[in-house]
Amino acid sequence: MKRIAGFSLLEAMIALAIAAVCLAAIMGLQQQFVQSQRRAEAATAAADLKTSALALIREINPDERPEGEIALPPNLAVRWTSTPLTEPKISAGFPNGDGQFTVTLYRLNVEITGANGASLQTFEVERMGSTLGSPQ
Repeated sequence: MKRIAGFSLLEAMIALAIAAVCLAAIMGLQQQFVQSQRRAEAATAAADLKTSALALIREINPDERPEGEIALPPNLAVRWTSTPLTEPKISAGFPNGDGQFTVTLYRLNVEITGANGASLQTFEVERMGSTLGSPQ
């Protein structure tokens, strides 16, 4: 019997099975890439949100505003409460002596909330508070 050039049905089925296994592995890898991309985007959004909140509370003087809330568009809010970590002290003068401010170190507990009031992120930061004059 003379053999005709080409592939037999068995060879074609084996090649198709190998291709299917390879494509299934590639699909699984693609799904992992998509999930990793989504996690990276969520982490970046959370970091951006925290950076925005830090920029807003940078100007807060806990001696003047020990707690409060600032709106953060769109429909977000940054809330904070402060707790003194040190006793009020007179600042150092230059070049020597006492300064004209009373300073206190505070821990600010910061919470970023969503439109429905749900907490999206919380963190703590230490800030110096100051007032003009000597401690009472």
